[in-house]
Amino acid sequence: MPTRFPILFVVFVCLLGFSALAHGAAIPNTELAKLTAVIYNSKSKDSKKLAEEYVRLRGIPEEQLVGLDCSMAEMISRAEYEQNIARPLRAKFAEKGWWKIGAAAGGQLMATENKIRVLAVISGIPLRIESTPGPIDPKTNKPTKLSAQATDAASVDSELALLGIPEYERKSMGRNAYFQQNQNIRDANMPMFMVVSRLDGPVGTPKRLIEDALEVERNGLFGRAYIDLARLELTKGETYKLGDTWLQNAAKVFRITGVPIYVDSRPERFPPFYPLGEDVIFYFGWYTQYPDGPFKHGDFKFRKGAVASHLHSFSAPTVRRADNSWCAKLLQQGACATFGNVYEPFLTMTTNYDVFIVRFMEGYTFAEAAWMATPATSWMNTMVGDPLYQPFSNDLKLGTEGNVAYKAMRVAAINANNDREALRNKVEEANTSLKSPILYEALGLEDWELARNVAALENFKKAGGLFTDLGDKLRMRLHEVEMLRGEGKKDEALKLLRALEAEFAGVPEAGAVKAWINQLDPPPPPMPKK
Repeated sequence: MPTRFPILFVVFVCLLGFSALAHGAAIPNTELAKLTAVIYNSKSKDSKKLAEEYVRLRGIPEEQLVGLDCSMAEMISRAEYEQNIARPLRAKFAEKGWWKIGAAAGGQLMATENKIRVLAVISGIPLRIESTPGPIDPKTNKPTKLSAQATDAASVDSELALLGIPEYERKSMGRNAYFQQNQNIRDANMPMFMVVSRLDGPVGTPKRLIEDALEVERNGLFGRAYIDLARLELTKGETYKLGDTWLQNAAKVFRITGVPIYVDSRPERFPPFYPLGEDVIFYFGWYTQYPDGPFKHGDFKFRKGAVASHLHSFSAPTVRRADNSWCAKLLQQGACATFGNVYEPFLTMTTNYDVFIVRFMEGYTFAEAAWMATPATSWMNTMVGDPLYQPFSNDLKLGTEGNVAYKAMRVAAINANNDREALRNKVEEANTSLKSPILYEALGLEDWELARNVAALENFKKAGGLFTDLGDKLRMRLHEVEMLRGEGKKDEALKLLRALEAEFAGVPEAGAVKAWINQLDPPPPPMPKK
């Protein structure tokens, strides 16, 4: 993934006023529902049915349901987008009196008033717009390929965000004025801009995204997070460090808000069958093109309500087929929301994970947080999930019986007021009575991150003794392996891995053990055939 521009490292947004208690200027999604239009494909009964169901469940006014007679394909031409999507929608906005178009400063026509602040795009509406062919090359008699600076390729959703600017330049990217804002879209005074997300995905997924979002908003979102660094600066140069910086900043947010977090700091991805556990609510990684590791192999499922994304130039060429799309695969495995790129976006123009996590956990809706974290419009970014999904608006007043340990961490984070040492002590204090393997593991991960390896190992052993699932027990031992590797004790790590291979033989997650053995002690190459 090329970087495109000189890297401007994002200021760590936690230092700009984020706290576990502050929800910024977020407003309830019930208010935003009144300002939401739902776009479906009138050629598809399923698209219309899902749109009607979404309107009913979210309390969106029925008159804000719009059917478009357009292609059912995921990829369309620029002409198709303009003729069958953009123009009919603008006509509908004018007919309904939803907006007023006038000349802004500089004379450009745009929406000066707009009742609609959120667009929910229903499965059946195309996903991406292909680039208009360039001029014919007289030497080859074929169209020339346009440069990134000249292409008009984009995601449909990114174009829809700018529906209120009828005559903007449709070549290359535009600046997203909502990027890094900390104000809800209703009050942001940007009538020309709307936040957009689609209810889409593999068969059966779009309806589940709605159902899961509603259930989690009632019960709270509690669980653990995983981050998978790429360390591309080691092989491709410092300009690629930005992706890891976003991920490392996101990890800091999780730590101060009481979400247990494991960061894989090695260049390799999580290995196949790695025992992530059953309560994963966040996953962020980057740079492999196709779904890999525990997401490619095994029966892993996210906890209901999870948000997951893998940063890659082509993470969303489709959102309906999971074989070659990170977004589709993560949705297939139970994620409630994701975001990705339909074409090459350039690293600096992709959705910033750290900004997203801060805003999402401050209580903004999924669509608001995702667009606050995305630098560009009329570009390659797409968001998939209920745009009104808002699980962190008042989560500590909610919860289910199985979330006691995770809720204890969230409460401890609030009481610690961003002090990591105080947070750790409060979690340890809470665990004197709870004696939860979840909290022992969380304490171990914190100790490990602070280079307190002896204390970390002790907590992992306590957790392993209390977990009942063999995959969870194995994960505690794999933490120990990683600690040995980090200390440069390769032989000891390999010895432990071989012991674990025998101890956990027959457990599917033991595939991760084999993968790590092959990393540390690669098998000889196959003999050439005679």
